[in-house]
Amino acid sequence: MNKKATELGMKDTIFNNPHGLDDETKNYSTAYDMALLASYASKNKIYTKIASTKYYQVETDKKFYSWKNRANIVHSYNKLTSAKTGYTPNAGKVLSTTASNNNLNLSIFSFNYSYDYDIHEELYEYMFNMYKNYKIVDKNRFKVKYQDGLLYALESFTYPLTDNEKDEISMKVILNNKINHEKIGKLYIYLDNELLHEQVVYFRKNKNIFQKAIDLFTKSKK
Repeated sequence: MNKKATELGMKDTIFNNPHGLDDETKNYSTAYDMALLASYASKNKIYTKIASTKYYQVETDKKFYSWKNRANIVHSYNKLTSAKTGYTPNAGKVLSTTASNNNLNLSIFSFNYSYDYDIHEELYEYMFNMYKNYKIVDKNRFKVKYQDGLLYALESFTYPLTDNEKDEISMKVILNNKINHEKIGKLYIYLDNELLHEQVVYFRKNKNIFQKAIDLFTKSKK
């Protein structure tokens, strides 16, 4: 669990048991780290199905059982994709949720707050109104002529921005000295001069007519 937490960037989290209760052994974390965990968990279809179910019913040969999800936000907020409640004496009442709107996926974690259902919904609506996803790098369109070839990207990059922030995006490509090497350098993306993202840039040489003829002949033989 601690190894996975490190992989997810949960820098202020230490697990001492797998169940989350901290009466005897102490588990330490932050709201930010737990929101990272919720974001990761929301990519699991089984988890989101369980954590977004409003009602669940089971019938046996003797009795009919029906359960209602006690996380009220599941019933009241239609953009919600998961909700998990919890409680420990030290953290108090906690709530972990995720929501999605127009392909913008968010997660919120709160603790020791009695009106967390309302504040989660209010925060989601605020964020959905302020931000939308922008595809900053489109791998299908990122093509830059360079010497006798082309610079290109293998991955697209999408990031949520406000209307004002989208005008503050800048990019810089730094190449290494191995021009014939496929991985020729890196693309750096900045938001208001702060590094936001970096990814590898690749190089492909232009083929001359002779090479294109060889490729065409090779394909026809196959």
